[in-house]
Amino acid sequence: MLRNKSFVKRTRKGNIVRTVKEHYLRDDIICGTSSCVHPVCNASTQPKPLSPSPRDSIKWKRHYVVPDTNAL
Repeated sequence: MLRNKSFVKRTRKGNIVRTVKEHYLRDDIICGTSSCVHPVCNASTQPKPLSPSPRDSIKWKRHYVVPDTNAL
């Protein structure tokens, strides 16, 4: 999946420059849980390491915490 962000910017000299930022998102990586209903996850033969029923709690039922590696 490709997402584009494009905008027009004026330089100090007064020229107009169009800037395009492309963000590529991979759609072939599975989430890793056996309770997922997404077709890509179900068709995969990779092992699913996450539990189908995470710790039961009223507030956090069926949620996973995924840390951001850039913040750690």
